[in-house]
Amino acid sequence: MEENETKVACRDYPHPRHLCIKYPFGKTPHDNHCELCYCYVCDSTAPCNFWTEADDDDQEAHCHASEHIGDWKHKRNLKKQINLD
Repeated sequence: MEENETKVACRDYPHPRHLCIKYPFGKTPHDNHCELCYCYVCDSTAPCNFWTEADDDDQEAHCHASEHIGDWKHKRNLKKQINLD
């Protein structure tokens, strides 16, 4: 990266997979991820343990998670509450 080049949040900093610029969510397989993607549900570096296979609580793998799809936001909040306990 050039010294004067402007940084872009979803390219140059950690970001949830569904906001990745390198692998656009609506145009690439969801299991693809760049080195800065993280799991929207787990808040961990992609791929998480449930990236391509659903866990007992989720009906879909976490690579499909987005705050704009289904109840992923609720699942994310539940995961945070569990981690606080």
